[in-house]
Amino acid sequence: MITEAHKKKIYSALTKSIPITITTYKVSRDTEVRIEAILELILKEFGLDDVFDKISYCLKEIITNAKKANTKRVYFEKNGLTMNDHNEYKKGMVSFKEDTLGNIDYYLKLQEEAGLFVKITFHAKGNVLQLVVKNNSVISQKELSRVYDRMARARTYHSMEEAFSEILDDSEGAGLGIVIMVLMLKKIGLTEDAFEISVNDGVTSAAL
Repeated sequence: MITEAHKKKIYSALTKSIPITITTYKVSRDTEVRIEAILELILKEFGLDDVFDKISYCLKEIITNAKKANTKRVYFEKNGLTMNDHNEYKKGMVSFKEDTLGNIDYYLKLQEEAGLFVKITFHAKGNVLQLVVKNNSVISQKELSRVYDRMARARTYHSMEEAFSEILDDSEGAGLGIVIMVLMLKKIGLTEDAFEISVNDGVTSAAL
């Protein structure tokens, strides 16, 4: 958990608008707990304790997608497949989920050896809190289009139940998560404009 010394550093960073960053190759459970604790501390400082669960969900979704993107990259490379080739991408995704979940430690090791990171940054700018998750696997045009398609579909749903009943996606898994994230943002008064994905110098950034 967060020590008193760490809390002081966090409060100081918030006051001085200094980014708080965690960089990891594996996103272990201990790292997830630390990220949650930092988020909870910051939201309390902003007087936003009541939205912790929803913001925490959104942040976890973004982090999971970044981690998955890195896993996907090493998986495709190991199997000699090209992610930007439609047929090879389709072929790889048939077995991706089952193969990686069954041997995740091996693929996490490959990610670390390849230098594939996930970087989480909390940055308070005045009365605005920005959460940014970066990973050095470039999101493909297909995947980017898919994310924005899910966000567009989320506008048509009025409840979580409606989204669950209409979306079934075994090949990717992240589709429903993106929709729920947009619905979560809507519940706290934010539109999908509060979420943005960009690519710069080989790094994919998802900002909330």
